[in-house]
Parts: sequence; C-alpha cells; structure tokens
Amino acid sequence: MERVNITIGPLSFDHADYDAENDVLYLHVGAPRTGEGEETPEGHVLGYAPGTNQVVGLTVLGARRILQRDGRLAVTVPKMVETSAEELAPALAGVYDDYEKHSLPSADIRLALRLPLCYAMCAPTTAR
Repeated sequence: MERVNITIGPLSFDHADYDAENDVLYLHVGAPRTGEGEETPEGHVLGYAPGTNQVVGLTVLGARRILQRDGRLAVTVPKMVETSAEELAPALAGVYDDYEKHSLPSADIRLALRLPLCYAMCAPTTAR
C-alpha cells in the first residue's frame, strides 16, 4: 500500500493499491478496512465506514484502461443534503400532523437525501 494524496471532488484518499495484472485501483482513507459498498453509475465501488455516509474507499475496475480510453476518470458520489420536517410540511400535510400529535421535536423527524454528483479525475499528461 502506497501513501498518496489524491482528491476527487470532495473525496480525499491517502493510500492506494494498484493491481496491475487485473487493472484494479484501490484508494483508501487510512488503512483498508471492512465497510459497506455502493456501486456508482460508472461501475466503481464506493466504500463507506459501517453505518455512516463517510466514504473510506474507492475501487476502480479497469482504471488504466479507462484513463487511456477517456483521458479522465469520472466518479459519481452522493452528497448529503438535509431539510427539516417543517420545510417539508406542505408536501407531507397528513404525515406531519401525525408527528405534531405525538409531540415529537422537529429535530427527531429530520429527513436526509443523497444526491449524486459526478467528479472527474483527469489522467496526467506526459511530455513526449
């Protein structure tokens, strides 16, 4: 595992492993660890710390092939956005009224959404 400093959009990785035989790039935050994986639309896998939205890894299948073909690597990553129950009250009229009847504080009924964002990591150019 090699120490690196790679940033792709909002994600930063400090360790990398590259399996040249299979053309698979593994990027990590810290040492590799078990976690939950989610496939991106491009076919990469984002690794999350268990039970969180914290990205701790990225696996890129065909990394060198993609960079040679496209000159860049695109990765769609989710971005957390949040809104309160009060802000959604007009859309959730009956549901929100039920929460009010049970006297739940609005902080207990916050909703979160993941929106995909695409970031590209361009291949480095080399002088010829």
